[in-house]
Amino acid sequence: SARTFDTIMSTKELSVLMFHGYGKNQIKKFKMSPDAFAQVAIQYAYYLTFGTWRGTYESTQTRSFLHGRTEVTRSCSVESVAFSLAMTRNSAAVRDCHSKL
Repeated sequence: SARTFDTIMSTKELSVLMFHGYGKNQIKKFKMSPDAFAQVAIQYAYYLTFGTWRGTYESTQTRSFLHGRTEVTRSCSVESVAFSLAMTRNSAAVRDCHSKL
């Protein structure tokens, strides 16, 4: 199984981009949670890459409920689609994009 894993992983590529322009405190000033911000960014990137939208997998903790457990949240929404469309319009004003969030 280790050999199979190594074979599969050798066909994958991973790049990491560290962004230091701002962090969670600035995102909170946008009146968004950092998690929601990341999910909208993933939706937008997916749209730019594939030209369509799909629900992305996000693990969600529900420990505040009886016998808390992990659930799955699918973050594709009407709002994230509207934001992606606004961002891809060449004439999209920042205010228009911000209003979609």
